[in-house]
Amino acid sequence: MAKVFISDRIPTAAADTLKQAGLTVSAYDGDGLISHAELVKQVADVDFLIATLSTQVDADVIAAAPNLKLIANYGAGFNNIDIDAATARHIGVTNTPAVSTNAVAELTLGLMLAASHRIVEGDQLMRTEGFDGWQPLFFLGHELRGKTLGIVALAVSAKPSPS
Repeated sequence: MAKVFISDRIPTAAADTLKQAGLTVSAYDGDGLISHAELVKQVADVDFLIATLSTQVDADVIAAAPNLKLIANYGAGFNNIDIDAATARHIGVTNTPAVSTNAVAELTLGLMLAASHRIVEGDQLMRTEGFDGWQPLFFLGHELRGKTLGIVALAVSAKPSPS
């Protein structure tokens, strides 16, 4: 039976899906991020590694996993994985590029509302000095209605393209 190691806690439903597929699943359940030494130890006999974005999968980790066939990054990026080392060993590397699209869009809207209505400042005031009465201009924010929103994006390549 193929073995999977997960470098951090993930939703139970995801781990259950792996188990239902007949895989032997183990996961790091310590406090904080998994240490490099612990990761090297855990991958010694696994076929698949599911790494989170904060788990650095470098050449040493890959070398410590002679049976490794796939590194699946639990996140949109893969800059935490030594792609050259994985490629040299013919180990596939995957990620989940659209996994956080909705969450990021929702967070962006939330931050826009928080900034325009000064929610963080109001929260800090309530936790320190308190509220002693409403005034027309007190924490006056800005409504988003009728505003124009500009979206600026930046695409970054993991490896520079040849010049």
